[in-house]
Amino acid sequence: MRLSVAERDESATTARRLLSDRSTSEKVRSLLADPLGHDPELLAEMVDLGWGASHLPEVFGGYGVSLGDTYPVFSELGRSMVGGPLVTSAVVAGGTLAAAPNQDLAGELGARLVEGSRIVTVAMAGPQGHYTDAGLGMSAVTSGGALILSGVASFVPDALIADEAIVFASTNAGVVAVVVELRQRGAEVTPIELVDRTRRMGTVSIESLRVDPSRVLAPVGDGAALLETCVDLGATTAAIDSFGVGELVLEQLTGYVKERHQFGRPIGSFQAIKHRLADAVLLVETSRVAIADAAEAVSPCDPAERRSRIVSASTAKSYVGDAMARICKDALQTYGGIGFTFEHDMHLQMKRVLLNQSMYGSSSWHRRRIADVALAPFVGRPA
Repeated sequence: MRLSVAERDESATTARRLLSDRSTSEKVRSLLADPLGHDPELLAEMVDLGWGASHLPEVFGGYGVSLGDTYPVFSELGRSMVGGPLVTSAVVAGGTLAAAPNQDLAGELGARLVEGSRIVTVAMAGPQGHYTDAGLGMSAVTSGGALILSGVASFVPDALIADEAIVFASTNAGVVAVVVELRQRGAEVTPIELVDRTRRMGTVSIESLRVDPSRVLAPVGDGAALLETCVDLGATTAAIDSFGVGELVLEQLTGYVKERHQFGRPIGSFQAIKHRLADAVLLVETSRVAIADAAEAVSPCDPAERRSRIVSASTAKSYVGDAMARICKDALQTYGGIGFTFEHDMHLQMKRVLLNQSMYGSSSWHRRRIADVALAPFVGRPA
């Protein structure tokens, strides 16, 4: 199912109207010290509007719309610095479930995710924050027909409020993906202190947890491919979020340089400021193309399109992440002293973009990933 341009624009306009009223700067700041880090009423309203269901398959109870049509709504969440698990649960975990081999388990969990009765996160990276097969924080061994899971997964988004996690673990034969209840004996979640307080992350520690075969989402042989899909979804959502922040920063800065006077004239008339703004406009518009391409590539996750999907997602993650960070840093310099104050939103926007740069793989890691996939046919080895 595809949306028309008018329908897509209407969805984005509706999202901006709602969030400009419900996620103001004052509201965002009031949640910085809140243990939940988000407004449950706003989350419920977004679920009721179908934001968590639009891009998911109809067999889950979703609408089956491409993420390429719905990503502008999720960009608005970044623009308004909305916290909470909607993107993690509905887009990253939901998209991973849609691509999983065990569709019986995926369908059961996906239906609850769509209706908002369950929050699901993804647990991959080890203490070093790596998302490769070798960098997974969890390991599993087979015992008595079941998997015994142990290890530590770091930088798990929304771990403290999630009901379940899709956990990727390494085994002697490859990667396996399982679904784990986070509120059970043998699983422990601890918070991670972040510079960006608009969102929450945690560390998931598991010790000798027995996983029933019915909770295996992707067995050995399929787990590595599902891990790639999950990373691509996460990388794309991080880029989309950063784009929303950067777009607003540029708009706010453009207004500021018209009003701020120095030497009897607006600072926006100075050549150096003009060049900085021109560069920012170019970065925003090229980033817009990158996230649109990535959103289209990761939905649906067709195994036959693996190479182009990885290139699109990693390009968006590395390029947009760096571009929006540059816009924020240049804006901070243009604002001068006022931009460094706690009362100004610039520091919140900067911190959010910098966290997005680190989530689901750094820019340099994704550039290496692009090179590995693109050059594989020429060096005679699999990507």
